[in-house]
Amino acid sequence: MTSTILLIKPYRLKSSGVLKKAGTEVIFARDSEEARQIIESGAGQLKRSLPADLPGREHLLKAGFDSIQSLAVLEEWTQVKGIGPKTAAALDDYFQPQHTE
Repeated sequence: MTSTILLIKPYRLKSSGVLKKAGTEVIFARDSEEARQIIESGAGQLKRSLPADLPGREHLLKAGFDSIQSLAVLEEWTQVKGIGPKTAAALDDYFQPQHTE
């Protein structure tokens, strides 16, 4: 099994010595010590896939949004082709604290 880490700041991989930019996805074995160190140091976080029950998921995937983290660049849900006011309201409801805990 593997885990995908999304770097949120530059990080030099200990395994290869290569400096990776923030925003880079790095795949590790799930029990990787280096992956644990990246997360604990605050340099990265586990990539969170779009949930299957996410309103408008098919439109988000088609537009290139493949993780919860990637949605952060959107100012409005309706920026995505195929998402109108009704789906935008459903997305707002979906991301309310009681649903995301």
